[in-house]
Amino acid sequence: MKVTKKPAKQIIGLLLLIAVMSQTLYAFTDLEPSKESTPYIEELFNRGLINGYTDGTFKPDKAITRAEFLTLINRTFGYDIESEDVRFSDVKGNEWFIAQLRITMKAGYIKGYPDGTFRPHQLISRQEVATVLNRILGYTPKTYMTTKDILATWARDDIQSLLANEIMFLQDGYFRGDVPITREDTVISLLTILHQKEALEEKEVPGLPGGGYTIINGDIPTQEIRYAMQVTVLGLDEVLSGSTKYAQKLTADHLQIVQDIQHAMTSYLADYTYDYEGAAEAVNIRYKKLTSTEQNNIKNAISASVPYTYLDTLKQFFGTK
Repeated sequence: MKVTKKPAKQIIGLLLLIAVMSQTLYAFTDLEPSKESTPYIEELFNRGLINGYTDGTFKPDKAITRAEFLTLINRTFGYDIESEDVRFSDVKGNEWFIAQLRITMKAGYIKGYPDGTFRPHQLISRQEVATVLNRILGYTPKTYMTTKDILATWARDDIQSLLANEIMFLQDGYFRGDVPITREDTVISLLTILHQKEALEEKEVPGLPGGGYTIINGDIPTQEIRYAMQVTVLGLDEVLSGSTKYAQKLTADHLQIVQDIQHAMTSYLADYTYDYEGAAEAVNIRYKKLTSTEQNNIKNAISASVPYTYLDTLKQFFGTK
């Protein structure tokens, strides 16, 4: 039997055709099948909420600017009412994003800087994104996720809320709050919000469990109480490290009181049968023996490091906020 050989050019052409037919065609030329973000980008594009660049790419790893971010926010959440007057010293009024900026100012979820600028071309960080998103969503943190890096105090609750709701994620245990967020991570967060919103449209959302911060031995605390205590423990760490001018005024005896409070909370969180009431009473007895000035010094040091919302966790130790 005689075998007829095909010319090399035909074979190469056939192989190229097979390769092309076997590839998935995406809306953008630089999307990769193996990347987790690819289906998110595709879906958000198909919903008409994102665009790529004129060269046909999306540049998923590229950092996003404030102007680009607010444009995506407006489209995702359906904001479309413009403010009548927007004045920033670094915005002329004829930029491509000016209409979106007017919408943003009307919606009120992001503002300019004290110096009168908006800095539209400045890259927006992951912690800034968390704050803006949670300003819109209004979530209250219910769980505390330990991170390998320190979260900015002003963004901590927002970050923890989005981590708990799986809208933003840690990267190898780090949140990297001060790092500019990428276009792909922004898309993942926004589409996740849309998916969650759509899943709840026909469901009744249960109310958050109530309760205060009074702990009775053996009680199993709610998620809100656990989170509040974890945030308080973190703040007490700052007091013990002397990170504020108020903490630096405390004597060794005062710091021991702070340390005993922290120990009681961490012990209780580790074992709910721990004698929390006894520990709180022991601290309260020592606290009451201090002068009013000493008491105020301790309160000021703690208030400077523990957010006001969570100071109620200390009432069993001091008898008051």
